[in-house]
Amino acid sequence: VLVEHCLVGMAIVQDDRFLYVNPTYCGIFGYTRDELLQRIKPLDLIADADRTLVADNMRARLQGTAPRVEYVFKGKRKDGSTVYVEILGAVMKIGGRPALMASLMDVSDRKLAAEKIREDETQFRALVEQSVTGIFVILADMTIAYVNPHFTEMLGFSHEEVIGRPLLEFVAEANRPEVI
Repeated sequence: VLVEHCLVGMAIVQDDRFLYVNPTYCGIFGYTRDELLQRIKPLDLIADADRTLVADNMRARLQGTAPRVEYVFKGKRKDGSTVYVEILGAVMKIGGRPALMASLMDVSDRKLAAEKIREDETQFRALVEQSVTGIFVILADMTIAYVNPHFTEMLGFSHEEVIGRPLLEFVAEANRPEVI
């Protein structure tokens, strides 16, 4: 009952066939329990790009070189869409033969959010780097942590000369009579 109502997808695989899948596992990939138990093989659920990764991890668990694994891979849903799955896998014995036990979580939202953050950061960084306004970041101790190219042009110093130095040194420099 606990496994049947678990929020994590659970599966047991032996001889390249599913022996057991819980409803959450079925929901992650969009198949019915009967489809998974009767006609779908575990590697059928893996996106082409990650099939070797997953097959190698399955083989390592069965050979005993990696009795427990944890990683993220791209899965393939019944409708053809991609799902990012985090797996925690281990080995057990059923009928005296090795079987793979897997707990899976759909981490698509987390993975896509992380990709979006990286994209946004890249775009933001490009905007700051190309800005015609001098931009700088200072730390709590008032030392300069970042400057964009226009800021260094305005000061007349190189990037290396500015980073790590106190901002007040440059304020004093800019207020010298010959600069004004």
